[in-house]
Amino acid sequence: MKTSVNIKMEENVRDEARELLKKMGLDLTTAINMFLLTVIREQAIPFPITAQNYNFLKENFQKEMWKAIDKSEEDILNGKTKDINTAYQELKVKYGL
Repeated sequence: MKTSVNIKMEENVRDEARELLKKMGLDLTTAINMFLLTVIREQAIPFPITAQNYNFLKENFQKEMWKAIDKSEEDILNGKTKDINTAYQELKVKYGL
């Protein structure tokens, strides 16, 4: 039985991967299934995790963190947050603390 899985990724990553995979005669779903089947068969990630990969991941993590910080600042400016004392009092009431 087949199932669907939703994943989040940057739009440009998806588009670049689709374009490259199309040249190989593959689609994104097939490539992801190939990856996962290899992970299961090998009981490991099928490529080395190196410092170079780490730096790439670190840079992307930092970009995502700055996006989250910017969103938080936007929420604060738009009044979508509560100060810690108010939040704490609401939790005390809600959970009878």
